Parts: sequence; C-alpha cells; structure tokens
Amino acid sequence: MNEKLRALVLFNDPDYPRGNSQTVVTATGAVQIASTGGGSTAAHLVDASFEGLETEVEAICESLENEGISTWSLNLKNDVDLLVATLQRRDMDVILNLVESFHNESEPEMHVAGLYELYKIPYTGASPKALGNCLDKILTKQLLKSYGIRIPRYRVIRTLPLQTPIGIPYPLIVKPVHEDASAGIENDSVVQNRKQLLERIEYIHRWFKQGALVEEYIRGREFNVSVVGNNPMLTMPVSEIDFSTMPDTLHRIVSYQAKWIPEHAAYKHTVPVCPANISEQLSHELSRIAITCARVMQTRDYARVDMRVTDDNKVFVLEVNPNPDISRDAGFMRATSVYGWHHGETLKRLMHYAYDRR
Repeated sequence: MNEKLRALVLFNDPDYPRGNSQTVVTATGAVQIASTGGGSTAAHLVDASFEGLETEVEAICESLENEGISTWSLNLKNDVDLLVATLQRRDMDVILNLVESFHNESEPEMHVAGLYELYKIPYTGASPKALGNCLDKILTKQLLKSYGIRIPRYRVIRTLPLQTPIGIPYPLIVKPVHEDASAGIENDSVVQNRKQLLERIEYIHRWFKQGALVEEYIRGREFNVSVVGNNPMLTMPVSEIDFSTMPDTLHRIVSYQAKWIPEHAAYKHTVPVCPANISEQLSHELSRIAITCARVMQTRDYARVDMRVTDDNKVFVLEVNPNPDISRDAGFMRATSVYGWHHGETLKRLMHYAYDRR
C-alpha cells in the first residue's frame, strides 16, 4: 500500500489498585487483601507488571512512528463497549495486541482476540485457539508429550483431601492450572513434603479459584528461546537465567517476584544472560525444540519457550508463551537485539506479519 500503515496499539491497564479492597503483593511475596479506604494497608512492593505500562506503550508508538507506521494507542480500562465501538470504526489497518487480561483475569485474553477475528481486523500474535490452549497448562503438556517433547511429570489436584498419593518424588512445584506471567509461582511453590504440598494446593484453590498443577521439580539450568515469524520461524539467540547469586533461602525458579517485583531479592538475583554461554550443539537442540513447540501450539508471529536442562543434558519444556512481553527491557526484546534487530525493527516485523494475514 502506498499510504502509511495505520496501527492501533491496544492494551488494558489493570484496575489496580482502585476501590476500597484490593489484592496486593506484600514484601514477603504473599498475596493479601488489604483495605485502601480509610484503613491501613499492608506494606507492599511495587509490582512492575502493573507499573509503567503506559510508558512502554508510548515507547512502542514512538518506535513504530519512526519506522513509518502511523500509530495511536488505546487503554480499554476493562470497557468491552469501548473495545467493540473501536473495532466497529475500523480506522486501523492492523492492531498490535497487548491485551493480556480483563478484570485481572487471564482467560478473557482469548475472547478479545476472538473479537478481532469476528471483525476481520489483522492483529499481532496468537489466535484465540492458541491463546486458550497455551493458557491451559495441562492441555499444553498433553499436546507437547504427544509430539515427543519431554515434560516434567505432573498431577492436577482440583479438590482436597487427596484421595491417592501424588506418586512423584519430592521436591515438587505447585502452580495454578490456568495462569501466565508466573502468577501464583512463588518461593513457597517448591515443596519438600506432604504438609507443604497440601498447604500450597489449598493456597492455589483459595486465591486462584482453580486446580493446582503439581509438577516434578527439574533441577538444572534454565533457558528460554524466542521464536519469531511464521513461515519460516526464526529462533533468536538462546537466553539463560543465571541463578548463581540466588540466596540459599530462595529456590532457583523464575517466580512472580523474580519477574515483577524489582525490590525483591528474587528479582535482583535472577539474571538473564543472552546469548547463553553454551555449546553450539546445545544451542541448536534448544532452538529445534523451541520451534517444534511453537508449531505444535500454533503460536504466531512471536513466542517464547522456557526450558530446563539437567546435568545429564535432558531437556524439559516448562512453558510455551504466546505473545510474550515486548517491553524494551524484556527477554524477548533482549534476544532480538542480540540477533541484530533494534526495537522499532522488531515491532515493524510483528506488525507486517499480522497485516500480511489480511
């Protein structure tokens, strides 16, 4: 097209903290309900998953404008009517889809993408089907296993008391079945005995209102590989999470605090290294597995696959993440930068992958 591509950057700033009673993350990393109207609140740390989103959106818009794409942004603020009215106007050629939740719930992410589909407006990233499948950790595991991908052993516990033994040796790690961005994964998620296991399962049931995924804890090095494009798919340089300085009091996992709470010790000692200092053979193997996972889960445009490698070089896939964080300092953008693409170039590529599907 001769005219400038018109792009809408669509996002949904979580309603946090508003009202009189809010969920907060405390200095110990625990989730609590605290009063914010007239009473005292629990001391809590800044949660980077809720902070700075609009700043990042501004940076994205500026980068796209510099690439010759006419760009504007819209914060939905959990307003479905605003979303529908915006789509009905059709004053965009393509949507950069940054909507990851509605009312702080992850599942509606796929429903928002479904609306884009119904209005036949091109948008970046995964389809509703892929978003829903990847959000369901159990379905993801079943699909990957069916294609010969090694995954940790697991059980799903939807009700207590336990009727049968777990049947997987300790230590175990306990997660919500339907969450992303490490929600519900904290230091206490790694359990060493039945008492800790039951406490953590009950915690997931109480706070997340869903089944608890009890998973084999894989000891080893943690890597992630970003996948870009569709046909062909490209893998970016492998990144490793360096836990070498992690205090003995914290488990070597990428917890919610390690991702999103800058003042937390887990955040400070979870250090991304890209490119990872590994052999060419291991790099090729991790990249091969990442592309296989992206194809199995039918991600589009961009994705990230998280893996662990044991001392005897067995690769276990932990997560497949469609539409990973594209903030300037996020792991995905770090990897594309090492590959040789600057911020604007990466964003422009994502926009054109989407626009070409029209």
